Amino acid sequence: MSVAQAGNIVLVSDMTTAHNAAPGSIVRGILEVRNTGDEAESLSLSLRDFATRAPDTRDVMDTGTTDRSMGSWLSMEQDALTIPPGQLRSIPYQIQVPEDLDLEGTYWTILMLEEGSTPTVATANGLSLMQRSRIATRVLVNVDGGSRVVTFTASGLERQGESTLFYTDIENTGTTALPLAPKLELYDQQGHKQATYRSQQATLYPGSSWRYSIDLTAAPPGDYTAILIADGGAGALFGARHPVHLD
Repeated sequence: MSVAQAGNIVLVSDMTTAHNAAPGSIVRGILEVRNTGDEAESLSLSLRDFATRAPDTRDVMDTGTTDRSMGSWLSMEQDALTIPPGQLRSIPYQIQVPEDLDLEGTYWTILMLEEGSTPTVATANGLSLMQRSRIATRVLVNVDGGSRVVTFTASGLERQGESTLFYTDIENTGTTALPLAPKLELYDQQGHKQATYRSQQATLYPGSSWRYSIDLTAAPPGDYTAILIADGGAGALFGARHPVHLD
């Protein structure tokens, strides 16, 4: 589990909380945060929509902006709290899934946890900048019947310093969030498999796209046929073939 922190506030729960639910059902959940500092900390809570665009843009928007927003489904008992020093606090929430039999796949929102203190930082030109530390944690609901479909929109080689990377931009054109970690199998000109290389995993939400990079620096120079494979789970495998020349 990765750790998210805003100032002295640490999110103890996972960065992503997933629920399985049916139309018309009520889901309850709890997020936990801890104040690791020596003084009480105030925390404000708000909901936002979230989407990604290849190659590396993360968009945070008002709830209701995206087609599969569930911001209007989620309610909290409070929109602010104060956490004493060294203490753990729970943030309960409730999700009311609409009674709509056409619902299917993944719906999500992000809960923004923003530290209440606002330190002022002086800049060189005499202006000042008000800074707030915040954590964005994703909450999603999976409804049965969603589709798992992706589109490879761009692929190629790029250099980053001394590293050679194969990149692929993938768009989720289905209705279910997919935790993708694409891999690349290299075959020589005689059709013999030489090696398999993998990217880091990143969840791709419906309607979003992302650039996945696979490090090929260790691959010997030569001409290859590369088979790109992305496993969407539940038997959904996606692939593409590319010629690759490595210097």
